[in-house]
Amino acid sequence: MPVVSAFISAERILSTEEEGLARFFYSCLLLDSMSEGLTFREYEKKDFQRCVEITAKAWPELTGGRAAADLEVYLGPSTWRQLACIDYIPVGLLFGTIYSDLGALRKLKAPLMHATVNAKLLLGLYGKTPDRLAWIIGGIATEKDIRRGRAEADGKIDFFVIDPTHRGKGIGKDLLQRFVEHAISRGANRISVDSLEFESWEFYVKHGFTKLSSTFRDDLHSRIRNRDVNGYQFVMDLGRNAP
Repeated sequence: MPVVSAFISAERILSTEEEGLARFFYSCLLLDSMSEGLTFREYEKKDFQRCVEITAKAWPELTGGRAAADLEVYLGPSTWRQLACIDYIPVGLLFGTIYSDLGALRKLKAPLMHATVNAKLLLGLYGKTPDRLAWIIGGIATEKDIRRGRAEADGKIDFFVIDPTHRGKGIGKDLLQRFVEHAISRGANRISVDSLEFESWEFYVKHGFTKLSSTFRDDLHSRIRNRDVNGYQFVMDLGRNAP
């Protein structure tokens, strides 16, 4: 039964006081994932620079051209590219992949994009990026480590970031919900996501993901922070844990 119908049916048997409380909590439920003027739309090429700005604000360690390169490497292979906007200005983005939508290109598209971005980095097409070669080598090593322990899934979240000045408004929850619904509509049974230990990985657990025991080492952030930085993989079994 839809939530609204269930609420209407329930309110007929509630006392006046209970009815008031029910209406209050129901309105809170609706407002929990709403932000004034919030809309959603597909990513367009014109949004690239704004998305780079959001990425750089969220992860200031991605100096030079790193934010642009990091965004592009995941943008290319993704099959789902959704933006959250306030007053038509992007404030959050989620790029994801449903593997069945990649068809025959599934095994080629992501490696090809990585190679393209690495070549552009070496040529300086992202600007003056420090330690370019070391960053490329580290990225390759990290990806290999992730693949080694990757669980079976039908899709994954590739890139997910909210403008820090707009966090706490339910925007991330809404973006995630839209991707989950899309994954289910495409017949996916499980999706996965990777997150570093210093990121807000608790968000995924709160919204239905299970944290796996296996970890991977992120070479780039280990260099930046001068210590080992580990990452974790999370999976959501759709239909059971989906929010």
